Amino acid sequence: MLGRLRVSVSEDKAFIDLRSGELSGIELPSELDRKFIENITCHDLFHIVALRRTGEYRYRKTTAVLDKTSVGKEYMYSLKITGMDLNEMHQLYRDVRGGRIWPVIDYESEMVPPPARHLRQLAREAWAIIRRDTTLRLRRI
Repeated sequence: MLGRLRVSVSEDKAFIDLRSGELSGIELPSELDRKFIENITCHDLFHIVALRRTGEYRYRKTTAVLDKTSVGKEYMYSLKITGMDLNEMHQLYRDVRGGRIWPVIDYESEMVPPPARHLRQLAREAWAIIRRDTTLRLRRI
């Protein structure tokens, strides 16, 4: 602990863990050298009141992962924000909670078809067009 901050150290790198309520109005102590900080993380659980897309969100150099988790018998959103700038982290937190940002990687979107299937379909369509055009040209002769 460093003041109110929970700091863990691993291999000469510091990791700071915050709660969502600590994002605004907190300043990192001056004795904490930024070059030794690997990242700052913030975790939050909140009720599913308004639907949000689960996935990975980004704002400048800050990232967030929003997922659903079960707590007892009810489902809640689990939000983990990772970054180095507390202001960016706070802005991303507010944007995700307020529904003002879309995920960069959407966990709920449909899967992209495999390239081989897509190429196979294009080849079939191309062959059908070639066969049709060749047949029409031969009929004209």
